[in-house]
Amino acid sequence: MQFCANKLDKKDFFGRSDPFMVFYRSNEDGTFTICHKTEVVKSTLNPVWQAFTIPVRALCNGDYDRSIKVEVYDWDRDGSHDFIGEFTTSYRELSRGQSQFNVYEVVNSKKKLKKRRYINSGTVTMLSFSVEAEHTFLDYIKAGYGRKYNLFFSDGIQNSTIKINVLHMKAPVQKLSEFSRLQHKSCTQIHFTVAIDFTASNGNPSQSTSLHYMNPYQMNAYAMALKAVGEIIQDYDSDKMFPALGFGAKLPPDGRVSHEFPLNGNVDNPYCNGMEGILEAYHQSLKTVQLYGPTNFAPVINHVARYGAAVQDGSQYFVLLIITDGVISDMAQTKEAIVNVSHL
Repeated sequence: MQFCANKLDKKDFFGRSDPFMVFYRSNEDGTFTICHKTEVVKSTLNPVWQAFTIPVRALCNGDYDRSIKVEVYDWDRDGSHDFIGEFTTSYRELSRGQSQFNVYEVVNSKKKLKKRRYINSGTVTMLSFSVEAEHTFLDYIKAGYGRKYNLFFSDGIQNSTIKINVLHMKAPVQKLSEFSRLQHKSCTQIHFTVAIDFTASNGNPSQSTSLHYMNPYQMNAYAMALKAVGEIIQDYDSDKMFPALGFGAKLPPDGRVSHEFPLNGNVDNPYCNGMEGILEAYHQSLKTVQLYGPTNFAPVINHVARYGAAVQDGSQYFVLLIITDGVISDMAQTKEAIVNVSHL
């Protein structure tokens, strides 16, 4: 939106006014909340303010007929800004754009009571109005087509002392033998992969102080974090089959340290059936592997990237969820892996 004003009252004794506007959203209890303030335009009674954007929710809480109050002030250095006047409008009226309906008289009610011939303290005119829809990622998924994302994003979620990093990429984590099946799907979907931290810093799983402690009466922090995120994402995956990986553990029978092992023990088919399948494989892994270290992220990212590189049409979106308890040990390699995957 953009506004200008004409013939505003002169408030400064030695010069013209320095006007600015304040927009207020009306609340259900009759009060008003500031939702936007324009910049100050110096020394003029006919200001043209810069165009600005504001979410519809902030302006009227989605109610197109809700009252919006706009106050006009003359800026003073000491903060005691002089009130010039005000007017009211609504989103529905503003949405008419530049027209005769969006020319508003700025009225100072106190001044109007004192002066019989008072008309107004100037006018404010809308110069432009436009609405831009901000589509979410899921909007694109529901619409049934892909959108290319050139960068990863990381979203930290705290659950007890567990940190969850969500790495979002446009390419799939699927076995190469399944690529043809995926490419024949008509609708864009999310495919979910999880990687869980099995490093020794989590503590001995047999002790109650461990983040991997198997309490018979409640889920541990890892299971709760996995369930909280996974149960939302799984609704956007048609077959509910999810690769589940672990990292930072010694594997039987030779004690080899691995940073990308399947939780179900099947290297050729690391897929688990739904969240329950992932939780079952996670619990089973705790009984067979030895927590070790270090905390390396790059191997699981590169594991996903190898399969992702085989699909270039942007039709498949995959989420790699890394659940970990602490500091990344291979930060340089992790950064490099993220940069490399960002070009897929």
